[in-house]
Amino acid sequence: MALNKKQIEEAGIASLKQYLLDSPYIDSDLPSNDKTPSFDGSLTIYTTPGLKKKNMKGIAAIQIKSTTNKSILKNRKFPVEVADLNNYFHQSGVIFFVIYVNPNNIRQTKIYYKDMLLFDIKEALKGKEAQQSIKLEFEKIDENVSDFRLVLENFLYHQDFQSKFSLQHVQEKEPTNFVMKWIGEKGNQMKYMQKHSMFLYTVDGNLPIPVKRIKPEELQFFTKTEEESVVLNTKNSIKFSGKKTIINNSIIEILFGQYNENYLEVNTDNRTVQFRTNLKGDIDNILNCLIFMDDLNKNGSLYIDGHDLSSIEATNSEASGSFGSYEETLNFFKDLKTILSDNHIPLNINFFELPDKDIQQLNDLVNNYIFPGEDRLMKYEFAGYILPILTVNKNVMNIFDDNIVNQVIFYIKVNEEFINAVPYVFLDAKTIIHAPFINYLAIRESIKNLNLEQIELRESITWLALNFIRAYDQIEKTEFLDLAYDILEELPESNEEQNIRLLINKAQILKRRRRMSPIVYQDLLMALDNCKNDAFSQFGIYLLIDDNVKVKEIFKTFDENFKKYILELPISVFMDSSLRE
Repeated sequence: MALNKKQIEEAGIASLKQYLLDSPYIDSDLPSNDKTPSFDGSLTIYTTPGLKKKNMKGIAAIQIKSTTNKSILKNRKFPVEVADLNNYFHQSGVIFFVIYVNPNNIRQTKIYYKDMLLFDIKEALKGKEAQQSIKLEFEKIDENVSDFRLVLENFLYHQDFQSKFSLQHVQEKEPTNFVMKWIGEKGNQMKYMQKHSMFLYTVDGNLPIPVKRIKPEELQFFTKTEEESVVLNTKNSIKFSGKKTIINNSIIEILFGQYNENYLEVNTDNRTVQFRTNLKGDIDNILNCLIFMDDLNKNGSLYIDGHDLSSIEATNSEASGSFGSYEETLNFFKDLKTILSDNHIPLNINFFELPDKDIQQLNDLVNNYIFPGEDRLMKYEFAGYILPILTVNKNVMNIFDDNIVNQVIFYIKVNEEFINAVPYVFLDAKTIIHAPFINYLAIRESIKNLNLEQIELRESITWLALNFIRAYDQIEKTEFLDLAYDILEELPESNEEQNIRLLINKAQILKRRRRMSPIVYQDLLMALDNCKNDAFSQFGIYLLIDDNVKVKEIFKTFDENFKKYILELPISVFMDSSLRE
């Protein structure tokens, strides 16, 4: 005997009531033969068992449709009238149930549902507002009512976020940050995501805006272990310490290096390795990362906690900050390390943190060593150092190398003649201060072999001594004063003017050392009698014996250009501040 409409409806409601009775958190109000338009009662959800009103969490409006049509079993689709959808929208949503009743046995039913929030209803109506009804897809209800309770809780939860205003809100900028919101089972939040759809929101200020409902099949789920310490290396690399995690029992991810700048992914299923490095740190650290990368690519060697994984193929390697290929970068830093070490420069330079001009200087330095150009003396400035490098006949050397004076003959040109000299006459105070090392012995020995009777060469050597005094005045390195004095000691007796200048220059070193003996004062006073027509020498002597009256008197007689010249000389440090200003 065929079932009438009332029997079908009551059979459906009865099966839903029976299903919900297993939850002490849900109270169902499901009246039979309800005539309320679009709605068929409600479900009240409580925070604790007992259904006490003080523990009420919220009420969800519902609609129930019972049917004997088997199409719902095949494709889980059911027509919903557009008028009903509009009513649901105005009431902030609905839980819509479709219950299949077996016409041959009314106790055999299957329950389907669709939790329709404002976003869902708006999406369903889009472009179909003029239709009579719309076929919507439904979900088979959870076997365990406690799982379905979470569906109801999420429905109430999202009602608070979804408003007509949020759906109509237009963002000024394209959203870039998104968040998924849901209520899951305590201790197993992922379980809900694996069975039920989720809402994705973007946020504009404090306003959450729904953008999509994501189905479980659209999500990728994976397992990830806690971080563990790990040691890894290749055949030629150092041993690195890092942290590893294992994903889905097959992918090993390792972050390692001094700055966690290296990422290694080992896929044990595909037997492949991927490596990325963001080159940073000092020269040795950069080289260590590049050697590790080179071994992976060329030798295939890899050891993790002592386990040999060399049979796994390196499929992809990237080095950010590299110049062209990583091989070129590796060779560059190998050459750079050799050059810096040979020139006594520490390797603790953070290369990629240097200004662009310093990096360019280091590039030029390496290129000069690898591809020597024309004969010249170059100064390379980087990382607070100044490196004076000489290129002669395709040979590149630091001017402070031990054997440079024996290997290269230097000249200065005076009156169209070349005079034998030393490369150190080209040193200025700035280079002296910032040179990574100074070969004091080489300077002393080289000067001994010069013909210092020649006035022009004598003046060049004197200027070298003065530059070491200038350098001392800036950083107070006593070795500079010692060398300056030794240089002046090599100058032989000359004419009276030169001898007085030599005495003044030696005396200004002694004055800095606070070693002006009575004999030195006596020599200066005797020189004063012999330079009555030399205002410059008189000025220097009065300055050294602290006769400020005479110093001011003579200084006023100089023209402005000569005053500027004097103020640039190291002896000017003894002048009264009023004169120096």
